[in-house]
Amino acid sequence: MATTLTKDLLQNCGNLNDMLVSTVGIPSALLGIVKMTLPRIYWKNMAYMIISAARDWSDIRNLQSQKIMENNKLLGRAGFIVLLGGSLFISVLTILQKILINMKINDTNSTAIYAALGAGCWTSDLSINVYLIYIGQSIQLAIMQWCVSGNDACYYHILTHLSGQFDILKMNFQNLPASNTEKPSIIHDFVKRHNHLLKICHHLEETFSFVIMCHLLTDLCFISGACKRIFFKYQVLP
Repeated sequence: MATTLTKDLLQNCGNLNDMLVSTVGIPSALLGIVKMTLPRIYWKNMAYMIISAARDWSDIRNLQSQKIMENNKLLGRAGFIVLLGGSLFISVLTILQKILINMKINDTNSTAIYAALGAGCWTSDLSINVYLIYIGQSIQLAIMQWCVSGNDACYYHILTHLSGQFDILKMNFQNLPASNTEKPSIIHDFVKRHNHLLKICHHLEETFSFVIMCHLLTDLCFISGACKRIFFKYQVLP
């Protein structure tokens, strides 16, 4: 998909709106590749965090800890549904929008056909190929959205769980004995748990820091494209 969008830009296809869509679509496609590749590269970090989360659920000791984990689980699940549901809605809306545009164009006997994403520079001489490309781009768009949003949902889920574990650690800290001579094993377990959570934070940072940087750069491209669109739309010519 990034290749076809780059081709649109190099050939100066479509109007300003279409070129801006291509401009933002290219980094989005590359971001999807990055978000899908890096967790695989750091699969040991991911496995460590997932196994740790499973052990946390199996080692619940009291009702307060369970309540904290349940609340954070609901937050993580809500974020998961919003992110993936929103990306699916955007993908379907984009695909259906271009289908409706093409239906209106066909009614006017025009030879122009719009792709699922990018500029409408094609003609309808090879309708079968155009439809195949449209279907292929629609599938690529859906996969890209799921890769980008799925990675965000996974990251958010891990963060909410980790936040709950730090809340439990804070609660345990408040229940520590006043003297080191009283039940030293409790203090030892607390320090061990603290180091374990810090190790998870390190794995999380190592796995997702580059992804976050790429995401910020992509958002910068979105903002830049939106500003250019507003500028060219409302500029006053002398």
